Amino acid sequence: MIPEHDRSRAADAWNAMADAYDAYVGTREDYYRTQVMGPGLLAACGPVRGVRVLDLGCGQGYFTRLLAQEGATVVGVDISERLIHHAVRRERLNPLGIRYDVLDAADIAAQWQPASFDMVASCIALQDMMDPHRVLSSVGTVLTPEGRAVFLVEHPTNTTAAREWDRDPTGQKVMLRIDRYFETQLRAVTWTFRDPTGAAVGTFQFPSWSRTLEQWSELFSATGFLVARLAEPRPTTTQVAQYPELDDCFRIPYFLIFDLVRSNHRR
Repeated sequence: MIPEHDRSRAADAWNAMADAYDAYVGTREDYYRTQVMGPGLLAACGPVRGVRVLDLGCGQGYFTRLLAQEGATVVGVDISERLIHHAVRRERLNPLGIRYDVLDAADIAAQWQPASFDMVASCIALQDMMDPHRVLSSVGTVLTPEGRAVFLVEHPTNTTAAREWDRDPTGQKVMLRIDRYFETQLRAVTWTFRDPTGAAVGTFQFPSWSRTLEQWSELFSATGFLVARLAEPRPTTTQVAQYPELDDCFRIPYFLIFDLVRSNHRR
């Protein structure tokens, strides 16, 4: 549990892990992102050719690049200066016309004029933002009236205060036990990055928030959004055969995508 949190601490946490994170993203070990999160969120966004997209919490630009490769005009923002450094470096190596800015997602309305974007997307970042109400209010400002916000977050059943896999004597997962779903809070998430041999190359901790589905719904409603569609991306049987580690999120939803529209707009 993290007792205190502010913008500078969040930036410091991500700056500290930025180099290891950049080396890890997109590798064989990053199977949740490359096989489930990235493809699932891109599918939820739909055709993006010619669409103006803002990627919130873009990190080193993994999803931003997927959008650009599909023909979107993309801007990526992140609170971490070091992660944006890596995103810019990758853009220089393989130009896709992406602009990157070091910026708190809550400040986007001060950076861009109203209706500057057709879509705002975010891949596994919204739950890590300190003031999501301000973030979403700002998203509503920079979106066109018919614009969409498409956010992938951790599934609420994956962030409960108590969560543990029961295993058989051989170590195989039998079932997932979850409890205390309604005890939502600021929590410390620990990541250990590993190289292709399985050796740990760094362990880092960053702040995140757990929220129930009801709390997400209340947040969207309070900031002028309606949920047009929900998606729970998961791997295919073919992917699980190729990446056996994905069996857990084939059985239990690990991720949730909110496809949001402005409350004054109906699809």
